Amino acid sequence: MLEESRLYVFEEAAKQHIPGVIFTFTHAEGRHERFVRRLVEVVERYGGEVDFVQLYCQPEELERRVVAESRTESFCGLLLRPTCVESPG
Repeated sequence: MLEESRLYVFEEAAKQHIPGVIFTFTHAEGRHERFVRRLVEVVERYGGEVDFVQLYCQPEELERRVVAESRTESFCGLLLRPTCVESPG
């Protein structure tokens, strides 16, 4: 349901040719490829363009953010342990 809601928002933005839509997303390899493909298809269907940007930070900063109170409130505690954080390699 979340995926469909996100795609709906992108589709409506693309239909209206709204420029500069920014969407943050934590990609999990093997789990989100279908969503990413569908997202690109929806946006391009209406003449839009998708640009992907990958942001990195130091592992220590990732660990600090994972246990931050703002994360536990907004992400329902899905990722609370620093041991869950993998640094890009």
